[in-house]
Amino acid sequence: GASKAVRREQLLENMDSGPSRSKPDGKWEDDPSTPLALLAVRAGDARKARDVSALRVGHLTSATNYFVNMVGSSKAQINAIVKSVEDDAEEAGYPTPSRQGTAVSGWVCLDFDDVVVNVFSEQQRDFYGIEKFWAAAQPLDLSDVVTPDSATLPGWEAAGPEEDADDDDWTLDDDDDW
Repeated sequence: GASKAVRREQLLENMDSGPSRSKPDGKWEDDPSTPLALLAVRAGDARKARDVSALRVGHLTSATNYFVNMVGSSKAQINAIVKSVEDDAEEAGYPTPSRQGTAVSGWVCLDFDDVVVNVFSEQQRDFYGIEKFWAAAQPLDLSDVVTPDSATLPGWEAAGPEEDADDDDWTLDDDDDW
């Protein structure tokens, strides 16, 4: 049979993130999946999606080349974002994605094969922690693609004062006796 070293090598090859593939193949600009990923980003941005990211993961998994993630702040907005992505993709000639999840559940996933688009509610986005899970992904710089600030900080507010600004005034000094 095959030596241990050969078997180990094959195992690593088949694993989703073996060390042999820690770097993306070529430039993101040349990746054939990039136009669809950016189309999804723009479609979400057009419907005021927040906290938008595009993670290039083709070097980490055979399942897809990109995860595009974004947040909608209400069920209606999540549905509008999903419809916007589906409509723009169809108009550009991409095949219809398979759709999983619902706005009510707080997570809709559109699977275009090479690009997977996740539209989350605030709570579900934090819960799934996709960026942490795919820490070795290559994030695209979307600063020229989306409305300023919508791709930067989770919790970025489009308008209005920050409601919880005063909740951060705690100190540890009061609890000296434990």
